[in-house]
Amino acid sequence: MALSNTTNVALRSLFLSMLGLLGSCEHDGRTKRAPFRVLYSNDSTNLISCTSPFHKRGEAFRPEMLEASIDEAVGSDAYLLQPATCWVPWWKSTAYPADEHYRWLKEDLGLRIDSVGEWLIQGGDLVQVFVDHCRKRGIAPFVSMRMNDYHGNEHLDILTELMNGAKPPKRYTFGITHRGSRSRFLLEHPEYRIAPDPEAYHKCEDRLAFIRDKRKRYGLRPARVLNWAIPEVREHRFTFIKEICEGYDIDGFEMDFMRHFRYFRPEETTSEQRVKIMTDFVGRVRRLLDRTAKPGQHRRLCVRVPFRLAAHDELGIDLRRWVDAGVDMINLSCHYITAQQCDVAEVCRVVPETAVYLELTYANLRHVEHKQDRKMAEEQFYTAAHLAYARGASGVSLFNFAYYRQIATKPAEPPFHVIARLGGPAWLARQPQHYFMTGSSNSPAVLNPPFPKAWLRPGKTLVFPMDMAPPTGGWRTNGRLRVQGREALGSSEIAATLNGVELASTADVSEPYATPHLDGLGAPETLRAWIAPHGLLKDGINRIEVRMGKGEPVRLVFLDLAI
Repeated sequence: MALSNTTNVALRSLFLSMLGLLGSCEHDGRTKRAPFRVLYSNDSTNLISCTSPFHKRGEAFRPEMLEASIDEAVGSDAYLLQPATCWVPWWKSTAYPADEHYRWLKEDLGLRIDSVGEWLIQGGDLVQVFVDHCRKRGIAPFVSMRMNDYHGNEHLDILTELMNGAKPPKRYTFGITHRGSRSRFLLEHPEYRIAPDPEAYHKCEDRLAFIRDKRKRYGLRPARVLNWAIPEVREHRFTFIKEICEGYDIDGFEMDFMRHFRYFRPEETTSEQRVKIMTDFVGRVRRLLDRTAKPGQHRRLCVRVPFRLAAHDELGIDLRRWVDAGVDMINLSCHYITAQQCDVAEVCRVVPETAVYLELTYANLRHVEHKQDRKMAEEQFYTAAHLAYARGASGVSLFNFAYYRQIATKPAEPPFHVIARLGGPAWLARQPQHYFMTGSSNSPAVLNPPFPKAWLRPGKTLVFPMDMAPPTGGWRTNGRLRVQGREALGSSEIAATLNGVELASTADVSEPYATPHLDGLGAPETLRAWIAPHGLLKDGINRIEVRMGKGEPVRLVFLDLAI
């Protein structure tokens, strides 16, 4: 039966209205800024590498350990689980079943299996335990997947030899991270690697000594990550993402582009080629999240990227195009060492509709030895978060927070009480401030700009541009500026200016706020201090200059201003 024109018009109007409603729902879901203030990331391997209230040294893995790690992060709004390095699934996978991987290591290669591997062989599923407990606790579960992790790449040659029938070398150790990360795909496709091994590795006579040397192996690992210009590499990663999105009731997914931050051969690709590859991949993940979401649900897509825009081009990152492709949240990562000075404000201007987070870690200086990483004090967390909010951020994220428990001369419990406070901008704006700048390496931002790389020498001036945001009511008391040398400063004549005004020195070089974590703080002979009048400070960039009159050249490693 033919319909009248009036009926046709009415049906067409109804149809268009429904399309408009669907479109507006989708639009509202994607443009409504993510409500989270504090993101908490868990790399999962810390559960058995760190001694904690729920894990004694040497104790085998139990799923209750993961549940306890969720319980202790009180105050976080979204919990981001990294299932190890994401080369070997610690979830139920059909593409590369974990139980088959660990049996292969154990039965075919003759390697001892850690307790996580034994649990996975028995049918364990880390992601399901995680999602179930987050739902029980009312916290948003996100899975964070490392896009190109490099941990353990130094072992690939030895594993290849074991595959070919060789026996394990004497005194050969293969840690939990490495047993759970060196997949068959990595072993069987050396042609996908992004660069040749360093020449020093080819020339060394003792490969085990080379890969045990932390400084040397850091040159080998990034050469063996995979080249994302190769479609098969991207497809392998997408297969795992698809399993997570289709198989688990998550609220969001984070693509971690910081582990490791190398994806292309810059000499073989143009900037536009890199950006197109990455934007297309991000868009593909966005469509996957939409397709697998429950009715009425909008699954958030987060990206963990360098906190310096200067590092983005080589990685194929264009945040404006990525947001247009469906990114909801941007996690600006310092990689390892917390830095308060970053490009948060500029990123917020580029994508003003998007939730932007500044990443904070357990440390702010890698000082001399690995076990002496200088730990974040709570006032430094509060100041970093306050500055981020003042520059437009939606919140902060916490990464490697659990490692107060391990990477320390005297391991201690993390300051979990700070987490809930990081989500309160008004409270943070009323707290004492402790700004700092660090000379630790923080790739891919070369050093840790704006900390100058040059040594302080007689007749030389180093400039430190420090962004600061006033507390509620403005600065009302004088502060104290300090610099720390890697070695003793001796009788060196060192002066400092703040916004063009010479500062008066002070003999008080003590820590401005009490902290139980003593690693890397510096002895009195490595420190100098000056009074910083509060009237000199301004909202925005404050120019600090440090110059040497007489003395021996020194490498400054830390500068802080507490007020």
